[in-house]
Amino acid sequence: MNTPPLLIGASLLFWGLQTGYLVVAIPMALVLEGSRFIKRRWDFSPRDFHRIADLCALIFLGMFVLRFAANTASMGRWIPIGFFPLLLAQALSTTSGVDLGALFYTMRKREKRGELKERRTADVSWPAFVLILIAASAANVRTPDFYTGLCVLSGWALVSIRPKRFHPVLWGVLLLTVGGLGWTGQHHLRKLHLIIEQAAIDWYMERMGLDRNPFRNVTAIGDVGKLKLSNRIVLRVRPEGDLPASRLLREAGYDLYSSGFWIASDAKFRSLSPEEDGRSWRVSEDIAVGPPIHVTARLNGEKSVLSLPMGAVFIDHLPVVRMEKNRFGTVRAHQVPTLARYRVFFDRGRSHDGPPDRHDLEIPEREAAAVQRVAKELQLHARSPGQVIAALNEYFGNRFTYSLTLKAGRRDLTPIEDFLLQSRSGHCELFATAGVFLMRASGVPARYATGYRIDEFSRLEGQYVVRARHAHAWVTAYVDGQWHDVDVTPPGWLLQEKEAAPWLEPVYDVFRWIGFQFSKWRHSGDEGPPLYLLWLILPLFLILVWRIVSEKRSSRVNQAASRRELQVSKPGKDSPFARIDVALSQKGFQRREWETQQTRLRRLEHAGADAKATARLEGILLLHYHIRFRPNEDPNTTEELSHAVDAWMTDYESGDQLFPAVREEQRPSD
Repeated sequence: MNTPPLLIGASLLFWGLQTGYLVVAIPMALVLEGSRFIKRRWDFSPRDFHRIADLCALIFLGMFVLRFAANTASMGRWIPIGFFPLLLAQALSTTSGVDLGALFYTMRKREKRGELKERRTADVSWPAFVLILIAASAANVRTPDFYTGLCVLSGWALVSIRPKRFHPVLWGVLLLTVGGLGWTGQHHLRKLHLIIEQAAIDWYMERMGLDRNPFRNVTAIGDVGKLKLSNRIVLRVRPEGDLPASRLLREAGYDLYSSGFWIASDAKFRSLSPEEDGRSWRVSEDIAVGPPIHVTARLNGEKSVLSLPMGAVFIDHLPVVRMEKNRFGTVRAHQVPTLARYRVFFDRGRSHDGPPDRHDLEIPEREAAAVQRVAKELQLHARSPGQVIAALNEYFGNRFTYSLTLKAGRRDLTPIEDFLLQSRSGHCELFATAGVFLMRASGVPARYATGYRIDEFSRLEGQYVVRARHAHAWVTAYVDGQWHDVDVTPPGWLLQEKEAAPWLEPVYDVFRWIGFQFSKWRHSGDEGPPLYLLWLILPLFLILVWRIVSEKRSSRVNQAASRRELQVSKPGKDSPFARIDVALSQKGFQRREWETQQTRLRRLEHAGADAKATARLEGILLLHYHIRFRPNEDPNTTEELSHAVDAWMTDYESGDQLFPAVREEQRPSD
């Protein structure tokens, strides 16, 4: 290796410290740096380097599969493990580098075609040093220790190639200056990135008229046509006791409505403090809770809203960076695992949402007349909150129908007006929106909530499955000092959506369950798989060594056999010409592997052989080829060839007769 002594070893140790793979980095560093003290070197052929490079490719392929299958840490952390065999082969090789065919497939093809007249190699130690530093930085440890180690190793490498015209003191000052500027620059660049990102978010929220609230529910209210429902499973719920009384899992709540949009006003989030284990979060201060439910969900990883029952008190088994909650009971988690599996403890009959305000009694001006008309018809103003809820359930259940097909209403009516006064048919968003307005018309504060309903139990999985088609909207009403879930959608909606499911859904569910089991395994790993990968690398490495050693041994055997064949070539099993072949081989004119008998004859002529001897050999060769390729044409040819060979051997068996010119030159002068 052309890198300074101990530099590669130190960089490997630095990589191990940063990534947590020190148990792997130490033996790698010892082997590589120890190779400098081993005098023995191995003559690796280009084909050997090709196989070693193929082993590295297999290792990287295994890393890629593990990265996807086990959801492990960044693949960049494992780079040194992947190219280590090639770096070790260069360190122990007699050549100064690695054959280019091992690095570039096009060069390998040119080598096989014989287009390269000389062996071409490249030193990979310096690229390996750079890749090791990149792998160390993939751990994303932003500490002064990391930056100091990076600067020390980089300075060590640069000092080794320092031009002699620069004084060492000046060189050191320049390195320290650049290192200091780099630390200051990257620190402020990160701050600038955060400022720009926050400014962009603020501008977007202001442009959309939102009070820095990331939640704005876009409904299908006013759309025409059949709603498309998905049978994809989005949640899995396993209760330890009973399910929530409403069987609803809320994601978000809203209080302002405008033209098909529900918006959450003043929805600022406050951070929740984690417990000591970093995986448990207290959503409220209540203590008395019932048996929990286990929820499994696929989340986007950055900022994800959790599906929780009303009255959620405590969440555990959820390792996230930060947890937040707003006054609508919406809980948002940051940096959530892709497959989140958490347990929720909740207080039945209680909620922990913020108290109502004036927005929870507002009815949009365009829908106010129709809402007041229905409220007057149902005499909601004269009823208690409990009676209002019962009246609305009876009103929507008896006079309305649930439908996924939305028809165009009268142009002079808003979708809510048309729903209440004309069509009296629609989906849950229409029922929930109308229910909120009627509750408010009766003097009961109400909000619009979205989430999922738990209904379908899977015998295959032994738990409840929640599909995308189970997404739901409902009313949360403030009654007796508590917020309560109120679902005014007729209960037949679940049956209608189930009937719309494909008849092959049970078959699909089997494959979904298999995929879920795979995802559970994939997302349950920590940092272990890279170490387990070594158990895969070891047998591959041993097989490669065995192949190279066995090929070397086979090559030596083949070379010995080739030498024997060159010494005694057998152009034909029964041909008398073999005697001449042996005689010529003993005189140093053995036939080469690529050489024909005629070519060897020309070589004899150029070497000064007697012209009559070579002319007679041409005739003997013709007889030899006649026997070899047309053996049954003339049985007398073999006897003729035998006599001709005997005569030629008698006349030219001695080298003096075969090379008379050479004999004259070697005769001493008088």
